[in-house]
Amino acid sequence: DLGEVAITFSADVGPAEAVVDHVVLRGADGVLPLLRDDGANVSYDADTFTLRVALDAQAQDALAAGTYDLTVTRGLEAVDGRRLPTDYVVRFTVVAR
Repeated sequence: DLGEVAITFSADVGPAEAVVDHVVLRGADGVLPLLRDDGANVSYDADTFTLRVALDAQAQDALAAGTYDLTVTRGLEAVDGRRLPTDYVVRFTVVAR
């Protein structure tokens, strides 16, 4: 079961609200929603530069067996003004039990 997605950056990228628009999860059927409407499932730790997105039950159920891409899109700006020059993609596989 995948209950959380965590991404650690090499620099402070600011509040979670500034980051989440640059994080996309795609599966075989297209983009999967990561965020709740109220944003309560997202947190950002400025000390460790880590963004955490807790997947709610609906999103967890959407992750059927298969391959997924988690993308942090280019243009994400760090607090110091540097921007990601390209998309960063992590591919992972969910296996059936």
